[in-house]
Amino acid sequence: MISLVIPTINRSDFIIKYLYYLDFMNFNGQILLGDSSDKFHFDETSNFIFKNKLSFSCEHIHCPNMTNFQAIRTVIPLIKFDYTMFVCDDDILVVETLKKCMDFLDNNKEYSSVGGFGVCVVFKNITYENIKYIFKYTINEISQDKSYERITSLMSNYSVVNYALTRTPEFKERWPIDNKLNNVEFATELLPCAIAAAQGKIKMLDDLFVVRQIHDRRYLLPKIIDQIVNQNWLDSLNFSIDYIAKIISKKDEIDTNFSRKYSKKAWELYIQNSVNSSTKKKERNIIKYYLDAFVAKVKCYILLKRIKSTKSIHYTNFNNVYNVITCSSNKLIEKKRNFQIHTRN
Repeated sequence: MISLVIPTINRSDFIIKYLYYLDFMNFNGQILLGDSSDKFHFDETSNFIFKNKLSFSCEHIHCPNMTNFQAIRTVIPLIKFDYTMFVCDDDILVVETLKKCMDFLDNNKEYSSVGGFGVCVVFKNITYENIKYIFKYTINEISQDKSYERITSLMSNYSVVNYALTRTPEFKERWPIDNKLNNVEFATELLPCAIAAAQGKIKMLDDLFVVRQIHDRRYLLPKIIDQIVNQNWLDSLNFSIDYIAKIISKKDEIDTNFSRKYSKKAWELYIQNSVNSSTKKKERNIIKYYLDAFVAKVKCYILLKRIKSTKSIHYTNFNNVYNVITCSSNKLIEKKRNFQIHTRN
């Protein structure tokens, strides 16, 4: 069975939608909510959990004044199932695909993680009830045999391979606690992704796995160019280099002096690519700029039409998520209440 670790802050409406969807899909695993919200949002979530009989166990942990990675660390000791994944409170995981991922890991021991096809939905307005367009969220597979090769592959063409299910012991290894690891980007995303690649291969199935919601209340990480001189960032980088080097050394059975060179080079690749991307000048050819924008919009429109078509292999999974995320949390609460009253009668 599966444990989902979800840190959240001041987005009770998104959490209520998430819990409603999981219950609707008869998810039977464990939800661990590390909640750093203010009193209003914490109480909203708490009341929904208390008043509704859910298909899964849900532990709602108060994590005041904590960052997302601190909240994750807080709830990790409560994990009780064999497979685990961290996911943001506004990214909906497809339950049917999670089951396939669990089966895949059962039969493929050389893989540390497995995910699938991802899409991002962009809302038209702040009511979050109408989708403007969607686009594909690319997550790359990592298939090299050696640990150092997988790290190099990830860092030379980075994607967030965190969007994948993993075995619980390997998941726990991705969240080390150390005073030198305090940068949010490293602690929440970069290091866990790097550890996943160092631990084993990473597979992406053809099934719809995650629907990411793009909205005006997202928490965005600062650009690398704005962090690179920060001492916390530098400390987290050096810690990450050493931590990954130890895993490479163990997995590839090589001396730590060599594994550190591989690790350092991989992180340098990531930094170089990120800085180049951050400082790259925008295309000055105005015609090409608008043509590229038009082509991108056409692709998004086509993807939305395809995925919502009854002929699409993703139709059922996407539609189940779509019907929840485009409905207000208050309407879902009312639906849940009416269903429970009807069931009792």
